[in-house]
Amino acid sequence: MNAPSIRALIPAITIALVLLAGQANANSFLFVVTTDFQVSGNCTEIEIDSPWNAEAGLEQVSGDAIVREHGGLLYVVNRYLADNVQVIDPAANYLTIHENSVGPGSNPQDIVVLNENRAYISRYESTWLYEFDPATGSVIDSIDLSLFADGDGLPEMSRMALDGDHLFVQLQRLDRNFFWTPVSPSYLAVIDISTNQLVDTDHGQAGIQAISLAGTNPGFPMTRDESSRKLYVSELGSYGSLDGGIDVVDLDQLVSLGFVSTETQLGGDVGAFVIAGGKGFAVTSDDAFFTNDFVSFSLATGAILGTHYSTSGFVPDVEYDNTSGQIFLCDRKTTAPGIQVFDGTSGAQLTGSPISTGLPPFDLVVVQPEDVGVAGASETETLLPELAPRAYPNPFRSSTEIRFQIGRNSSGGTSTTVAIYTAEGRLVRMLTTRKPAQSAFASIRWDGRTGAGRQAAAGLYLFRVIDAARSTESTGRVTLIR
Repeated sequence: MNAPSIRALIPAITIALVLLAGQANANSFLFVVTTDFQVSGNCTEIEIDSPWNAEAGLEQVSGDAIVREHGGLLYVVNRYLADNVQVIDPAANYLTIHENSVGPGSNPQDIVVLNENRAYISRYESTWLYEFDPATGSVIDSIDLSLFADGDGLPEMSRMALDGDHLFVQLQRLDRNFFWTPVSPSYLAVIDISTNQLVDTDHGQAGIQAISLAGTNPGFPMTRDESSRKLYVSELGSYGSLDGGIDVVDLDQLVSLGFVSTETQLGGDVGAFVIAGGKGFAVTSDDAFFTNDFVSFSLATGAILGTHYSTSGFVPDVEYDNTSGQIFLCDRKTTAPGIQVFDGTSGAQLTGSPISTGLPPFDLVVVQPEDVGVAGASETETLLPELAPRAYPNPFRSSTEIRFQIGRNSSGGTSTTVAIYTAEGRLVRMLTTRKPAQSAFASIRWDGRTGAGRQAAAGLYLFRVIDAARSTESTGRVTLIR
């Protein structure tokens, strides 16, 4: 068959990308990791808008897991005794596409993803923070944080945040030899990800210094405010002692500015929090988290502005969606656990009863998928397949798998052609695959070679998927590195 030039496809590609982008916000959803802390956990999807319809039991994860999102993919950090990162694709019916160990017994705590082949993982039972490839599990580099360990030899690295080329890593410094007591000070280690070198935050002292925090025992997700160039950090301190608070770090000066609100002001041990509507919202407890209050506080004075919810359940996470202006709260109370929703400006509770997640909720992330179809169009009316094609891994070195959705009514054996072009529109390779029977998905692997069998040059490539069953076409892009 004659392969048309990619230049002829540019108007269609542009229209498709606009349609896809326009649908992203409309199809945003809340992804929830759930667990009863027994054998294993699971996942739930909740629609972002009222009545917040939920679908539970989507994919199995470990019984101790947190989740992050990047590029439409979900990165689940399976922590204690699991020690791996699980990559889930919501566009492929929540299939796990990768699951790779980050070291036996390492107890990973958090992940910061730069792209599908580069991420950073904090490891609680190690002094080494890993840069690794989530698609293959290979360790790209490791950064030694033993310099900041307390007397037991471990720094207890926890949650992370990224600001430009600076990766901020919480170091709890808990003394395991003395009942896990926090050792002051706790730190934020700063890593320049362009070099993977530690950043010295205080040139007036000898050696490499981290940011000394106002309190101890940070362990919840941090919130970055780009407009004020501040990073907010929840610091629990010791349980039952009003010695912590919400710390604020200057992202440019790399120094703690002190507590914006203390546990004394908040009225209890501080936990998860968000910044929304020009104020802070935090979970507090005055009885070892057997009773939890969801309060708002002033970012200027630290004073409580209101108490919006109380529960007998543990609240491990809250999440703010700035598009819908809603705050989502994990309520793990024994009777009717689920997700509660609040207005991000007033703090008013929007849910009359918790949204059920099957197993009790543990960690949340708002997802705005890249891979969505044209809303309201039937299969015969859709100009593109329901889900845009993707390449895994991307970028790639030796080979990549191009995955795409095809007609649900197609029978097994239907062929699909994938044409690979350079960014300038020159045809590089034609690939053909046959649809598996009883499947709405197919894939084809490109080994980075041209039709003549030679290695293609490094660079950006465009691919065009031609679904003969429905006479439709879709496009994507992939980067080859050498």
